[in-house]
Amino acid sequence: MSSHTRQSAVSVLLPVRNGEDYLEAAIASIRQQTFGDWKLVVVDDGSTDATRSIIDRHVRGDPRVEARPNAGAGLIDALNTGLAAAAPLVARMDADDVAHPDRLKRQIVAFESRPDLVALGGQVRCIDAKGGALGAWRYPVGVDVCRERLQFSSPLCHPAVMMRADAVRRLCGYRRPYRHAEDYDLWLRLAEVGEIDNLGDMLLDYRVHSTSVTSQNSHIQAMNAALARLAANDRARGEADPTPESGWIGETVEEVCDNHGLSGSARQRGVLAYWRALVLSGGVRNLDVLLKFRERLSDLAVCAAQTGESEAFASLALRAAYLAGKARSPLAAAQCLAWSMTLAPGAAVRNVADRLGVRLPAA
Repeated sequence: MSSHTRQSAVSVLLPVRNGEDYLEAAIASIRQQTFGDWKLVVVDDGSTDATRSIIDRHVRGDPRVEARPNAGAGLIDALNTGLAAAAPLVARMDADDVAHPDRLKRQIVAFESRPDLVALGGQVRCIDAKGGALGAWRYPVGVDVCRERLQFSSPLCHPAVMMRADAVRRLCGYRRPYRHAEDYDLWLRLAEVGEIDNLGDMLLDYRVHSTSVTSQNSHIQAMNAALARLAANDRARGEADPTPESGWIGETVEEVCDNHGLSGSARQRGVLAYWRALVLSGGVRNLDVLLKFRERLSDLAVCAAQTGESEAFASLALRAAYLAGKARSPLAAAQCLAWSMTLAPGAAVRNVADRLGVRLPAA
C-alpha cells in the first residue's frame, strides 16, 4: 500500500468559511509540525473569497492535505464531515489559529501512554489580528480538576484539542442543537466514557479578533452551554437525554425551559448555568449584558439558595464585579461584590478574590 493511501496516525480537522486572511498561516503551521504522519482535512463551508484557491494550492503541494466541501451547511456539519474521514486520532484546528511546531507530537505521546484518555487539550497563547501577543489562557491540568471545571464551563480549548475518533463517532459527534456550544456538549459526553485532560504545554496561538465566531455569539453560546449542562444532569441521573433532534425552541433559557416542560429546579439550574456561562466567557464586559446581570442579581441569588449553589454563585458574582470594574462600571461592581460577600463565607470569597486579584475590604 502506498504512503498516499494508508491511514495516517492523526487527522487534523480544520473547518473554514471565508478564511482567506489567516488560513495560509494555519495550514502552514500544520505542514511545519515536527510529527509528520498526519492528514489535514480542510472542510470548506461554502467560502466565497480566496479560501478555495489557498486550499487547492496546498493540496497540490502536499499529498497529506485533503479538501472536503460542505456547501455552506454550517460549522457543526463541517466538523462531522471531517470526522467521517478521521484517523484513529483527530486534532481540531481553526482557520485563524496557529499550531506550535510540536503540538501534534506532544499530544500523540500522551495518547500512546494513556489508554483511557479520550480528549486532550493544552495551554494557548492569545494573539491579535496581526499576530501580536495578548497573553495566555491557562486551562486546568489533571483529570479530576478538568472534571470539576466541566461542571461549570469548558475545561478545554476546542481548537487545541485532540480526541480519539472512535469515541467521538460512538457518541454521534457534534450535535446541531448546541450551536456555538457544540464543543462543551461533546466534552460533557466524552467525560462520561473516558478521561479528558490538558497538557501543561503551550500548544496553540489563538487569534482574537472582531469577526471570530466566539466574539459574535456570546448569548447563544451561553444559552446552549446551559442546556448542555441540563442534559448532562439528566444523563447522570440515569434519565434519557432530553436533547430534541430538531433543536431547542426559544430565544432565552426561560423560554426554552417553558417550551420543553423544564420546570422547578431544572429551570432554576438552567438560568443559573446560562449566566454562569455568560460571565465566565467574559460576556458581561458588554455594558448592556452587565446591566441585565445586575438587575437579575436578587432573583439569581434566590435560585442559587434554593438549588444549593450559593457559594458557586458568590464566586460568579465576584468575577462579575471584577469584570464590571474593568468595564468602568463602579455601581455594578459594588452591587456584584456586595452579593458575593452576602451569599458565601468570607474565606471562600476571599480565596476567589485572591485568584482574580481583587482587593476586598479588611474583615
